[in-house]
Amino acid sequence: MRREILEAIDALCFDGVAELPALRELPRCPIGRNLRAPYIEQHLVEMERFARRKEECPYHEPPWKDAAAVAIAIWREFTPDTWTRTAAQARVDELTYRLSEAVESLVFEPLRLQSENEDLRQGNHRLCALRFDGAEEVLVELVH
Repeated sequence: MRREILEAIDALCFDGVAELPALRELPRCPIGRNLRAPYIEQHLVEMERFARRKEECPYHEPPWKDAAAVAIAIWREFTPDTWTRTAAQARVDELTYRLSEAVESLVFEPLRLQSENEDLRQGNHRLCALRFDGAEEVLVELVH
């Protein structure tokens, strides 16, 4: 139940992608694995140069901008009293496969941000892909 999920999470918000912290290294990314700090700026320049190679990286390949918008829409459809994982999963299952994987990861495993120091704890690679695709908002879990 969403209420149980939200009780375990300090806060769930829709945060501006541009305001989230800089990325760490991306060792699993075929394009970003050899980059050095500052990772975000260098990785985005590299992605722009090699946009045709986007499909080489499973994290960058999905349509993240669309996925972020759909994930937020799904969360907004429910109230704490009507939320169930099954109901949310049914909405995800209505999507095309390519979009559904990305949406599912954002709905059920949102980016995780440490609230005290604004350190990104989960979602580094997805954040890079979201920025590259031009997403404006994304689900973010704030944790203490």
